[in-house]
Amino acid sequence: MGIQIQHILTPEDESELISYLRDKYSIQVANSIYPENWDRKTLVKSADARSWLVIDERVVDLVVGSSNQLPSGEWQIRSKGRSCIEWNRDLYNEGKTPSRGRLFVDAIPNDIYMDISSETGGDIEKQFKRAVAWLKKNCINVSQYKYGIWQSAKL
Repeated sequence: MGIQIQHILTPEDESELISYLRDKYSIQVANSIYPENWDRKTLVKSADARSWLVIDERVVDLVVGSSNQLPSGEWQIRSKGRSCIEWNRDLYNEGKTPSRGRLFVDAIPNDIYMDISSETGGDIEKQFKRAVAWLKKNCINVSQYKYGIWQSAKL
């Protein structure tokens, strides 16, 4: 359960949105899944990642501390308890360009939220709202249904 917005963005628009959020907040953009030999410290985002996280730099240690290991041996950074914004790419379209994805904030109550919110003052929700405002300003709603799909105006 959470809040989300779907989008269809070019790689340039993805970069612009990340830059916009970085200008407003101190954030890191990192992959959500790491190799089994992950040092549990270094957060990176590969260019071909299909999903990543926008993490407030003040809570990186808390987010990393809540990571869990998958049966495959890989580590997963999770967005539980509004700890970061999940950014999924290639939602429904399997690697096609431009990517269709979504921004998502987990709103399920979780104990980690108390630690996160005391550090950020609720900035993760504010970051999400800023990202949504950027999408609505710079993209066109191409959905005919109740929930929008915001597509790059450059497409």
